[in-house]
Amino acid sequence: MKLALVGKNISHSLSPKLQKEIWKDQLVTYDLIDVSDISELPSLDELALKYDGINITTPYKEAYVKEVRIVSDLGKMIGAINTISLKDKTATNTDILATEKILSDFYRNNSLLEVHLLGSGVMARMTELIAKKLKIPFHQYSRATHGDLTNFDLKNLDHNALVINACSRSFTFKGDISSQVIFWDFNYSFDPHRYLAQKVKAYFDGQELLWEQAKFAALFWQGKN
Repeated sequence: MKLALVGKNISHSLSPKLQKEIWKDQLVTYDLIDVSDISELPSLDELALKYDGINITTPYKEAYVKEVRIVSDLGKMIGAINTISLKDKTATNTDILATEKILSDFYRNNSLLEVHLLGSGVMARMTELIAKKLKIPFHQYSRATHGDLTNFDLKNLDHNALVINACSRSFTFKGDISSQVIFWDFNYSFDPHRYLAQKVKAYFDGQELLWEQAKFAALFWQGKN
C-alpha cells in the first residue's frame, strides 16, 4: 500500500506510525503532504498516480467532497470526509466511525451521560449527529453563540457530564471546570490541556480516537467496511 495524509501543519502527525503498525511490511509509504493553502491542493488524479489511498485532515476535509462517492451517510450529511480510496474515488469519514464507537462506550458505562460540546466546526457537527443517533442529551457551546470559550464556566456540571473539545489546536480551554466531569479532547498530545488531568475526574486526549480512525481507514482501503 502507498498512502498519504493531506493537511496543513501536519509534521506532528502520528498517522504514519499508526498505519505502519497496522500494515507492517505491506505499507510501502505513508507520506505527509503539507499544503499551506487550499489553492495548492493536488488533484485526486495527481494523487492517484502515486498513492492507493489518502487521509485528509484539517482544514481540507470538505475539499474533495464533490469529486468522490461518499459511502458514509453521516459523512454525506456533514459534507466532510477524511479517507479516500484513489482506486475508485470512494470516500468515507472514519472520524464518524471512531467517535461513535468511543462515545457508545462512554454511554454504555453511564446511561445518564450528557455531552457538553465545545466548538461548531466539522468535528462538532459530526459529534452532534452521533449524539442524536445514540439519543444522548447534549449541549453545544460555540463562539458564535457564547463568545470566546477560552474562559467559559463549566464548574457547575455534575458527574454525568462528558465535556468534548471539538475545537482546533489553536484553542485552549482555561475556564473553571467541575472536578466531577470527564473531559475528552479530540486533539492529541496537546500540551496546553495536560493540566486538566489534575482538575477533572478523567482526561482523555485524542490518541484513542486517532488509533480507531486509522484502523477504520485501513479496513476501508481493504474494502471491508
